Amino acid sequence: SSRNSPFRDRTSGAITSIDQLRGKNNSAAILPGEQIPEARITGELSGGPLSIPPGKQALSVALEAPRSIAGAIGVGDNVAIYATFKDVPKDVECGFAIGAASSDSGDKCTIALVPSVEILAVQRPLGTDGDTGLGDEVSQLPGSLNLTLALEPEDAEHFVFSLEVGSVWLG
Repeated sequence: SSRNSPFRDRTSGAITSIDQLRGKNNSAAILPGEQIPEARITGELSGGPLSIPPGKQALSVALEAPRSIAGAIGVGDNVAIYATFKDVPKDVECGFAIGAASSDSGDKCTIALVPSVEILAVQRPLGTDGDTGLGDEVSQLPGSLNLTLALEPEDAEHFVFSLEVGSVWLG
């Protein structure tokens, strides 16, 4: 019966025969049981293997799980990016600010940097022996994630700046 057919809800342009795959390479991971669009095999997917939306830039970052919704995010999810900066001059308007305890030069300030950004890829590293979790090694800790985000060019610029001089959380 067609009701029990695995092809009942076939994706448009899906590969239907193993012969269509001979001598071809895929540009993205293929999961067991997944329908394979011909465009994925021929390399005609827009945005390359990550399917980066037109006009967006892909940017990868390693974040500790608590900063990335405890790791409960996946490809295709949309998240908000928040950034906190220290020693912001008192006359700068900020979304949320608190007085700096150790400095009279300014306040701490948290802003909603990007209200919605799509997750293009998520990698959960397994960690390494002898890893202390200090410095750049945070991307190798079991509690961290490597994320690739699809950002507007201006948002990508602000995100990189926030990573360099502030701290970032996803929501």
